[in-house]
Amino acid sequence: MIYCLLICTVLYVAITLVLTGMVNYTELNVKDPLAFVFKYVGFDHMAGVISVTSVIAITSALLVYQLAQPRIWMTMSRDGLLWKKFATIHPKYKTPSFATIVTGLVVAIPSLFFKMDFFVDLTSVGTFFAFILVCAGVLYMDYSGLSAKSKFKVPYINGKYLVGAGLIIAIVLIGIYGKDTLNEWKKLSILEIIEHKMLVIIFG
Repeated sequence: MIYCLLICTVLYVAITLVLTGMVNYTELNVKDPLAFVFKYVGFDHMAGVISVTSVIAITSALLVYQLAQPRIWMTMSRDGLLWKKFATIHPKYKTPSFATIVTGLVVAIPSLFFKMDFFVDLTSVGTFFAFILVCAGVLYMDYSGLSAKSKFKVPYINGKYLVGAGLIIAIVLIGIYGKDTLNEWKKLSILEIIEHKMLVIIFG
């Protein structure tokens, strides 16, 4: 997993260097920067290929989430963090049946009512949300004493000062570099903020 993360990091940095070499970074404040850059420099056919590939990538990511989320809930259920029903295994298919049904309902029902751009953003923060659940589970295990029985140990670091300092630094950086974003938020009504900025509010 560490090797995969290192490879992905190198690829992201390399792509960013290429994009900022092709177009000034001030032009990249768009939802699809990769396709935008190729269209900007005149490679319209390449921009079309990238757009189609993006749709396929988002679809495959959603399918992977549909497979992974039930198994995460199953593991959390076995650790005592969720209702024991989530650990139920189907006798024929050997899969977490109840967790899979719940995951399907959680994904399918909201998809009937929300806009596509909301789900594109939700796909992007899916991994981030998984990390939040894991961190919350670890905190609960530590609070309840379950972590004392764990076979995996890490050095204890009290993060209350780090989190506070990080929050202050983030606020300062937003005030310095995020003036355009702040002005954009000021122009939005409460209803527009709820409709278009809900993920930022939840995960911020």
